[in-house]
Amino acid sequence: MTRLTGQDIGWLYDLKAFDRSLAESLGTDVFGLSARAWSLEPDDARRRLRGLKLAAVTMTSGEGEIPGFSAAVAATGERLGLVSRVMALPDQAGLAEACEWGADVIMCSDDYDFVARDAAGGRTVHNDPATARAFVAALEIMNGGTLSGARVLVLGLGKVGTLAAERIASLGGVPLLRDSDPWRVRAALDRVPEGVILEDELAVANEFRAGATLIFEAVPSAIVVSPETLDAMLRAGVPRVAAPGVPLAWPREWLSPGAPGRLWHDPLASGTAAMLAGLVA
Repeated sequence: MTRLTGQDIGWLYDLKAFDRSLAESLGTDVFGLSARAWSLEPDDARRRLRGLKLAAVTMTSGEGEIPGFSAAVAATGERLGLVSRVMALPDQAGLAEACEWGADVIMCSDDYDFVARDAAGGRTVHNDPATARAFVAALEIMNGGTLSGARVLVLGLGKVGTLAAERIASLGGVPLLRDSDPWRVRAALDRVPEGVILEDELAVANEFRAGATLIFEAVPSAIVVSPETLDAMLRAGVPRVAAPGVPLAWPREWLSPGAPGRLWHDPLASGTAAMLAGLVA
């Protein structure tokens, strides 16, 4: 899980703008994307989540609190129809406060994990699989609603990238596996035997020359391919990118209304919404 900064997430207080961006880029809203991540009907997800009490609890262990993180989580819950509140106290005291308030859902994050927990039922949804599902759902939308038979370049085979490769394979796609760490590639292939290893950037460029267009990018770097490889991709066509990776490595103008269906990226809200939808899936 990449550690975010206050600058990464400050804009997420305005979830109406987030939904407008989703509509312009993908033709859906936060309910549509988060529900699709779990194969739910959006109206069903809306009904199940509406009115639940969400407690966002700040954790201060490790590297400490990320400014605005809990507020952005609460704002996402509000957009999904939950009654959201940031607990006044952090850590264990905040968890106790959430229970005293009668929270239905508790969300908190530390250096190692970000979770949503059903306070009554005990179900827990982790951010990494929820984020992978949300951004694979974005790729499905970009590709006309299906990944069946699609060859999808997966850049970065950490937790999110490997989970995305598994999800792509489960939807009938072919994950094309690329990471600078050979051990991560081998580990991913053990979990996703349907995957195809791309040994170098020449292999990446050749896939796009042969007709591949879809990219799932989960690399914590502003540079994910060389300029030469990117040029080969662009010459071959228009890549369509789902990028939970922070920082954003792709041209921000690809998120503009003039380039719909070309890029989806946000550092927190899509994954957070998918975590909440996962609790009712």
